[in-house]
Amino acid sequence: MPLGPINLHNVGAPDYTLEHFRAARQPLVNDFQIMHDQAAQHLTAMWEAQNILDREEWDMQQEEIEEQELAEQEERKKNHNKFLPYNKVPIASTIIKLPLPLTLHKLKKGDYIELYYFTNKGLAEAEVSSRSGDNDAFALTCDENGHHAFIPITAAKVKDSVIPDKDLTWVEFNEAAPCLLQAMCKISWDEE
Repeated sequence: MPLGPINLHNVGAPDYTLEHFRAARQPLVNDFQIMHDQAAQHLTAMWEAQNILDREEWDMQQEEIEEQELAEQEERKKNHNKFLPYNKVPIASTIIKLPLPLTLHKLKKGDYIELYYFTNKGLAEAEVSSRSGDNDAFALTCDENGHHAFIPITAAKVKDSVIPDKDLTWVEFNEAAPCLLQAMCKISWDEE
């Protein structure tokens, strides 16, 4: 009898007197010239003998499983940090380009920012300007409210080439939208 998840201590012998087992009884009837009732008794005795062996093997397997489970529990207790759950975070296959720090700062404050800064061209300009050596130099600018502020010269250079949102092509808009969302996530904007 194959071993499996069934507890073999709870399994009873088949009823070998049924017509279904006639073919199993027939060799005993022919070879030993006994009646079908006696053949059924012999088959039941053989099944019970085999079941005793199967139960012993099943008991040993259950003990091994319990020992493995106990060992695993002990391992988990000893090294509980090793078994802590974690969230699998997919790793991007490309390096994420970020806009100018000034752009991220304005975004964090909730100020309006042109989508141009998040297009491929705007991000490329930000990357070039971040590598230039003029990070210590500032330029005086005036915003739409008439307030004056000092910004890095590199940001001022990029600001001159900014394309207004209404003039962006659909391709540029499609480039900018995911980059803007990534930047929003980076500065911890709410999902709403």
